[in-house]
Order: sequence, then structure tokens, then C-alpha cells
Amino acid sequence: MEKRIINIDDCCIGDKVALDVITETGAVIITEGTVLNEFIINKLKKLDISQIYIYSDSDSVDSINNAYEELKKNILRMLMQ
Repeated sequence: MEKRIINIDDCCIGDKVALDVITETGAVIITEGTVLNEFIINKLKKLDISQIYIYSDSDSVDSINNAYEELKKNILRMLMQ
């Protein structure tokens, strides 16, 4: 799989992180292989992370299934409120 850099605003639920995300102090905050969800994307934005590397074939069936499951959880959570 190829890696590509992407702006955090262009990340999608289900994208797979291709390289560890590391803070300026060297702390690893997200490891390679992590599948992005809404919480992680929002946390990266709050930490002022502007770009990350993702695998370019993030449209795979696994990514789509992960995005679907995340969406389903969010809908159920909203309905329960």
C-alpha cells in the first residue's frame, strides 16, 4: 500500500494512518494502522495537527465497513438522547 500525506480537514472516517503521529516533544499520539474515527479526527484538530500520512487505498472494503459502523454508532447515540 502506498502512503500519502493529507490535510487533517480532508481526512475521512475509515482512513488508515500510514505513519505514527508524533507531537513536537516526540510523544506518539496515534500509531500506524489506526483507523480514523470522528473522535480521533477532532482530537487531531484540537492538537493543531495539520497533516498526517494515510494509506492511499483507504477506500477498501474494510475502511468502508469501519466508516459504516462508526456512522451507525453515531446515529444510535443520537437516537438514544
